[in-house]
Amino acid sequence: VGVPATLSIVDTDDHGPVIAIRTLEMNDPSNSAAKDAINNYLTTGKPWWEDPIIKDKAPSKVIPFYMVDKVASGWSMTNDSTAGGVKLYSTASSKGFLSGLGPELLRFDTLGGGGNTLRDSPKPDEPNKYSDKIIVQLKSLVDWNRRRMARGIKHGTMGVAPKSTSPGYVAMT
Repeated sequence: VGVPATLSIVDTDDHGPVIAIRTLEMNDPSNSAAKDAINNYLTTGKPWWEDPIIKDKAPSKVIPFYMVDKVASGWSMTNDSTAGGVKLYSTASSKGFLSGLGPELLRFDTLGGGGNTLRDSPKPDEPNKYSDKIIVQLKSLVDWNRRRMARGIKHGTMGVAPKSTSPGYVAMT
């Protein structure tokens, strides 16, 4: 069961670019702003995600781009049996042949429903015309952030420190 939400890409001082998630909690009886935004949408057609009360509230969750390793869609034969959606994964804990994907950071459907493809390629019967565009944009942002971090490490504006929980390094600003 999903919750309507907006995703924004924001550049922060602490973590660099992040995905800020603002949810619309409609089932919370004390949240009159959400109910007003929905009623306004139903009566006037003004999108609830443009309502200033929803748009300006603090994010419910923030995911730094440096945590995202893979952007995928559809379903996976090894990780889950659910169909649809755009999925963000972190790095797998091992680097072996069968290591697969890391833990799922976020799964969401775009307006109109989720993707239902086996691979990341477009499929004619996909119910959502926006998911492929969003996947391409997110992959581009993840790749851009990796290049930005590598350039920062190379030029000495960003350092690296050993990870405490697993082998490898983590970037430090």
